Amino acid sequence: MATATIRSAPAPAMAGAVAFAPAGAIDLSAKYGIDTYLRFGVAGALCCSLTHTAVVPIDVVKTRLQVRAPRPPRAARPHARSRARACSRARACSCARACSRARACSCALQTNPGKYKGMLDGFRRIPAEEGAAMLLKGAGPTAVGYFLQGAFKFGFNEFFKRKFMEAAGPENAIAYRLPIWLGASACAEFIADMFLCPLEATRIRLVAQPDYGRGLVDAFAKMFRTEGFLTFYKGLGPLLFKQVPYTMAKFSVFEATSEFVYKSLPYKKEEMSNAAKLSVSLGSGVVAGVAAAIISQPADTLLSKIAQAKSNRSMLQSIVHFSKELGPGGLFLGMGARAIMVGTITSGQFFIYDYCKILMGVSPEQLAAKVRAQKEALAVAH
Repeated sequence: MATATIRSAPAPAMAGAVAFAPAGAIDLSAKYGIDTYLRFGVAGALCCSLTHTAVVPIDVVKTRLQVRAPRPPRAARPHARSRARACSRARACSCARACSRARACSCALQTNPGKYKGMLDGFRRIPAEEGAAMLLKGAGPTAVGYFLQGAFKFGFNEFFKRKFMEAAGPENAIAYRLPIWLGASACAEFIADMFLCPLEATRIRLVAQPDYGRGLVDAFAKMFRTEGFLTFYKGLGPLLFKQVPYTMAKFSVFEATSEFVYKSLPYKKEEMSNAAKLSVSLGSGVVAGVAAAIISQPADTLLSKIAQAKSNRSMLQSIVHFSKELGPGGLFLGMGARAIMVGTITSGQFFIYDYCKILMGVSPEQLAAKVRAQKEALAVAH
């Protein structure tokens, strides 16, 4: 991700949001207005919305894998089979008593219990049995939700990073760059998730229950009308538990990978073309995305389960309940699909984000050139 900071002397630059050198001090004299941060936000909105919407089919399969029924213990299997037959009768005759028994054995929480054997099987069976359009289920909430989330995440990440650097001072901003990255990204993600959570809950409901609504507006209104406003924030805890560490890992690993790549090259970043710099962003994003996916996978699984379940449990009780039900291995259901999805998303995000910043004139080189021109103009005037 391109930087918004200016340095007082040339040094090995990074693709990240905070450029730094091994020694020296950052020039923090430049002040960026609201228009600059709005451009950061627009670039972030576009990169998140486009990338997340593009991988909706992968996310549909991942969600289906995550909400399948866990394998019952061996000793309990005969009893589980009898309850499965009761659940089948409940679907056939709509018997309330049988449905009650189904809820007791957690069948009501599953879309297609144990139906899909893996990612490829899901891609084959879902369009064959439900139509190709099913792979795009939830695209509306995804596009809108991540547009908002991207705007706040990337925009506030740049804002908090700048403010933390100014608070630390020119020299400490370099020495403590890692805590600054982590703190800024955590604060930005927390704000962004307040806007993402309702739409993410709607998306998961549409994927887990395809006949729940005709689309974003219909499903959102139905959830609000039947379950109340707080249902949209039922999964806020797991969402924060997933997204905050994910974003912290994503930005920090991206920065570290970019730094390693630029230091390994035989020429300086300033000598590289925009295409070459964007290729570094693309590759570093893949590494960052896979690392972030592994860190946040358990919470992602819990989020899918909690959003689908209808119960009176508190958020903490739901986390404990599903963690016990799934077990350590179950928390990593859909890991392969998610690693591919997140790696693709993250690399695309940094590529689009940096490219949009170039188009809008807020790349680090462009901002540095503007500041230099302003200083030169002031020097001539005096």
